[in-house]
Amino acid sequence: MRTISTLLAMLAFFTHSFDVCAQASESHNFITYDTTYNGQFGSWQIRISRPANMFTAGSPDTASRPAIITQPGIGEQGNTNPGNLTTYGPHWWLQNGWDGSVVLGNGVHYPILITVAFINSQWPSPEAGADVVAFLLSHYHIKRNSVHLGGLSQGAFVWTAMIAYEATPGAETGMSLATSVTALEGFALGQDAPYSSWSRGDGAYQVWATKYHGKYFGLEGTADYRNVAEGAKDMNAVVPGSAHFSYENIGGGGHCCWNSMYDPNATNWQSYAPLGNYVATGADSNARGDYRGGSIFQWMLRQGDTSMAGSSVSAPPPPPPSPTAYAGSNQSITLPANTITLNGSGSEQGGNIVG
Repeated sequence: MRTISTLLAMLAFFTHSFDVCAQASESHNFITYDTTYNGQFGSWQIRISRPANMFTAGSPDTASRPAIITQPGIGEQGNTNPGNLTTYGPHWWLQNGWDGSVVLGNGVHYPILITVAFINSQWPSPEAGADVVAFLLSHYHIKRNSVHLGGLSQGAFVWTAMIAYEATPGAETGMSLATSVTALEGFALGQDAPYSSWSRGDGAYQVWATKYHGKYFGLEGTADYRNVAEGAKDMNAVVPGSAHFSYENIGGGGHCCWNSMYDPNATNWQSYAPLGNYVATGADSNARGDYRGGSIFQWMLRQGDTSMAGSSVSAPPPPPPSPTAYAGSNQSITLPANTITLNGSGSEQGGNIVG
């Protein structure tokens, strides 16, 4: 005769599940307001969303954060209309349901969000772009290794040309300011005099990729062509994988639809045909591809320092007690009989029995 303890046997077969709700999150006590900057090369209107206690001594919100600095197109430049700062980009999305959060593998991030638009004309110069970025870096608590520029059309022309801007020969002025550039249907290298006389042209992007670990994300319409692949081609030639480029077909692939590109929920940037003028020469063959790893904002933050700023992490709840298994009273068998039937049941607190 052998006696079998059925309770232990049943415990081995119960598994249970429960939710752990704790997730690291940066604080999000933000304020949004408009200001202006009168710089060396002209004036800018600026909308900024930042921690309310950024300048409060002793507050964890004084910690530096990444910044996403975006610039709209020609239609939103050249005047002081504050609506130009919310027509496209992050601040449009903030007014339309987005809370400014960017979720990465280590938690929920809330970067500083800044939109700039030039006041003096519709064509900000590369040097004016570098001037306003330098001002923002000097006045707000922005991580210098997490400065992410985004531009659409004219704004993309300014930021991309800024990478090649050098105040003096070899100064690397513009490229030293930026961690990443997202160029939406716009790319330029041209410089004003006297800076044009010592410009490196395409070589500036190779220096930016190798020395400053710069990263580039470019989108071009299938029915529109503005050299966006050029920056990716230059960078990937020296640092493979440092740049991404796709042909997108939003709005029929025309020059439009930038809020669709800035959509925090858009995560698939596969390259669509027709593939633009570069296909004839294969000049973009090292750049064109698919990106399906998250929104443009997630791509931006991943290119820099992803550590949490002023994070507050809730302690995970204690694990629930183990499930309680019951298979009835102990039963006995007398050999040669070797089987019995158990009527098992179980109970769980704080979760669900799943098997």
